[in-house]
Amino acid sequence: MIMKFDTGRFIHREVTWEDLDFIHQLHSMREADEYNTLEIPQNEEETEEVIRPNRDNQKALQRKIYG
Repeated sequence: MIMKFDTGRFIHREVTWEDLDFIHQLHSMREADEYNTLEIPQNEEETEEVIRPNRDNQKALQRKIYG
């Protein structure tokens, strides 16, 4: 189950595979790289590997991370 928190002004939800392109674009921005502990990804496959643990963990019965 994907967690979602909605305050009326702000919606916070977990990452889905549909977010991959947006996350890749964000991680690829030089301005964002200043605050990112990862290097700029070379392609979407690298970005996919970064978010895969969060996505895989969403299926776990006892979750260790929420992302």
